[in-house]
Amino acid sequence: RARGGELFVFADADTRIVQDVLERTHSRDLGAERVQLESAMLAKARAQAGHIHVDKNQVSVGGQRFALPAGIAPLLALAPNQKLLSSLWRAIDQGGTALVSAAPGGGAAFTTRWLLQATQKSHHILRLSPSTAIDNLLGTFRSDEHGQMRVQYGELVTCFSKGGVFVVDGFEKASDELREMLIQLAHGAPTLHHKLSGETLTRDPNFRLVLICDRRHKLPQKLLRSADLVEVPPYSQDEQTRLLHEVYGLPSELAVKIAAAEHDIEEAAALGRNGLDFGRGFLPSWKLLHRVANRLRTRGIRSTEDAYEALFNIYGARLGDVEQRERLRAILRPHLREPKEVSARAKKSAR
Repeated sequence: RARGGELFVFADADTRIVQDVLERTHSRDLGAERVQLESAMLAKARAQAGHIHVDKNQVSVGGQRFALPAGIAPLLALAPNQKLLSSLWRAIDQGGTALVSAAPGGGAAFTTRWLLQATQKSHHILRLSPSTAIDNLLGTFRSDEHGQMRVQYGELVTCFSKGGVFVVDGFEKASDELREMLIQLAHGAPTLHHKLSGETLTRDPNFRLVLICDRRHKLPQKLLRSADLVEVPPYSQDEQTRLLHEVYGLPSELAVKIAAAEHDIEEAAALGRNGLDFGRGFLPSWKLLHRVANRLRTRGIRSTEDAYEALFNIYGARLGDVEQRERLRAILRPHLREPKEVSARAKKSAR
């Protein structure tokens, strides 16, 4: 904030909090001159604090500038991804653990991978599943070229003892044993006991930990106390429209209609059996809309009928009965033209 002509520069996280409070406080009067001035000064403070900024086909990260491929620039320029990039860079550059609570299908792992590759940070990304064992991170016994059994260290051990960024994608899927170990590392544990070799490994000063989890899952309180939490919201309808047009080259009018249909599908899915019941664990998201857009782009399709069919094929396959599929059609019709053959099949099924 500006007080008496002096500019106070906050840390990046602090300026974001102030910005959020400012916008909510003045939500009814965002066009006012004073609010615009304060917002501009906060933006300047963030830039001076090392904030990541995406500008056209370039991104600035802590004083360094990187060229962006044309297809990636619009994605990284979106507010959720800029927020994620800034928080990740702060944790990686200054130390600590980044805890990313992200919407499914929002591309948090992709954005993280891009940042680490662009800045040439030594890293490893592990995508967890419920069956991932702790040995997948620590290592296992394997025979060497002489037939002798030796411990082959896992990527976590390598990052921990030699330095590097270890990224866990899907923290909510970790077993109890694995979760506890990751929480201890997030707390800053100086050593790591390797149960196979019996060694006690020392933490390298350049070791960093990034935990990505589904924002629908509750996070352990003891983890929240020791990690830098960044909450990444799902893409808004306007942001999805922008991606469909700028990244996938769909006509702007068609992009608007597809994003509006997706928005209504997401709202109906939130109602469960009273709306669209896709089954447990299935959530409409950008990940699925990306598949629709990619299919349309690959086939060079531009009509609303083809967009209707692409959306119906992906979402309709998850619906178990005729009534549910008819609800999906009712959601799509106001936005996209229904192909004649689809309409004919629907009438035949209804009989």
